[in-house]
Amino acid sequence: MSKDRLYIALTKCNLDWKESEVKRFREYWDQGYSFMAIAKMLKRSQKDVLALTLDQTTEGLVSWRHGGAIGDEWGRKPVKKSS
Repeated sequence: MSKDRLYIALTKCNLDWKESEVKRFREYWDQGYSFMAIAKMLKRSQKDVLALTLDQTTEGLVSWRHGGAIGDEWGRKPVKKSS
């Protein structure tokens, strides 16, 4: 009899987020940016941002929006990071 091997998903994702990063994520989300654009602006992988998106939406910490994770920012250039 063969045993099913355990597969653990997202082991290469960085799931640690600073409070300031989460705040910026929420601001970008509310502005309609896609998860791909948010990943660039936060200098994180798309997988990291998708994991945070799942967390924030399922916990009700960001609101539903037209376009979901893709957003409505087609053609919009990412904003410059303020210092």
